[in-house]
Amino acid sequence: MDKVKAFFAEIKLFLIRAHKPLIVLGSFLVATFLCVGLGDGIQKDWGRVEVTSGMINSRTVDGEDYSMGYKLYVPKTATQDQPAPAVLCLHGYQNDHETSAGFAIELARHGYVALAIDAFGHGATTTGIASRGWVNHKVSNVNYGWDSSEDGTYSFISGPNRYKIMMNFSNTDFFIDKYSQSIDPNTGEVITDENYIKDASMGGIAAYTWLATKSFVDKTKMAVTGHSMGTWASWSVSAAMCGAELEGIDITPRATILQAGEIFKTMRDGDGRMAYDIDEDDVADIYWNNPLLLSAKYDEFNMFRDYQTPPNGDLVIQGEPSRNFLNPGTGEDPAWNKTFHENFILGTSVRRNLYNTNHRLLTHNRQAIADTLEWVSLASGVALSIDQNNQTFLVKEYLVFFAMLLAIVSAVTAIMVFKHIKWFEPVFAGISPRREKEKTGWKWWKPALLTMAISAVTYPFMTQLGHG
Repeated sequence: MDKVKAFFAEIKLFLIRAHKPLIVLGSFLVATFLCVGLGDGIQKDWGRVEVTSGMINSRTVDGEDYSMGYKLYVPKTATQDQPAPAVLCLHGYQNDHETSAGFAIELARHGYVALAIDAFGHGATTTGIASRGWVNHKVSNVNYGWDSSEDGTYSFISGPNRYKIMMNFSNTDFFIDKYSQSIDPNTGEVITDENYIKDASMGGIAAYTWLATKSFVDKTKMAVTGHSMGTWASWSVSAAMCGAELEGIDITPRATILQAGEIFKTMRDGDGRMAYDIDEDDVADIYWNNPLLLSAKYDEFNMFRDYQTPPNGDLVIQGEPSRNFLNPGTGEDPAWNKTFHENFILGTSVRRNLYNTNHRLLTHNRQAIADTLEWVSLASGVALSIDQNNQTFLVKEYLVFFAMLLAIVSAVTAIMVFKHIKWFEPVFAGISPRREKEKTGWKWWKPALLTMAISAVTYPFMTQLGHG
């Protein structure tokens, strides 16, 4: 009994000694959970959108079974009796499905189903980026279709497979053999036993097909959007799904929206839609309905400004790649923020918009999201349930950011609570200064600079680990 009394007496003394940090800790924890709760409420539009996470089981081109992480946003208005249009959202390099949250949240709030996935080698998805494939050559400093061996823009490469993968992010599986297959540098023939671009959608094709099977989705009114690396995946999903059917129903995407994407040389099919000739017989084999390209004025990456010097501007929109993409009619000039060949039913509409932002922030640009909502509405023929400028996703992002900061401060405060527990007192007592071990001047700067140099050199390579 005396031991029990002593124990509770010690607890009482602890609470007295640590009451200030405990009050601070409790306040920070309450604020953290409040931010998380409010953010979750906004994500679910206060009960009007159902948000679920899970894994999609699929198989790579090589026959490897894998699971793909996803987050699904379904407005409560989408039912089996009244299915809604749906949009597949694909993130960029070294991101995961949460990068697509801004677009996905607003799509769902405005009446559309949205599916955000983790691409190969990212997030919870179990297969590596190597499942995308690679080839033994690259195109550099120009858009695909404007390259040549003579000027060095088409060249052969060697080295680790990881390097080849990185050099082929712009390469897609529907490109002609010159690009999508490994080529013998001497004969120009396809090397059949070498690697090739296998699935540039990085799981997007499997996700799109899975989404089309949902009873609450109107599979005739689907679209694809992606950011950066996800734009190449978006091109590939829409190419693979061109003319595809599910249960006898055409599930061709009604629009492809590219957030900071790279363009390549295309043609027009007999109906005037953007198209591509896979087998080089001058006949369009695949097409894209209503492509919309969202470009950042201050994009850091030259492939997303058609390899022109920054910022994105007149040189880009007047350049040959933009002219090919927009295909202006006789007497027309290519222009930013203008729809060409407008016919959303036929699928010929095409547009390139410019935003006063950078590459990374385009995923959270209010105007870009508003323009995407309008484009999806026009392409699907289904009106938005609320105004396109009615957006709340940024509030959720700020709340999550504040929750993170509060959680960090809470962790530090929790450590300070341990100071008032006798067992931890030696830890907080510190150690006696050892002047003979202290370094000043060049003796301190030399190892510091060496450490920073090692970090700078190894970081780009270390961040690739796990992607193979």
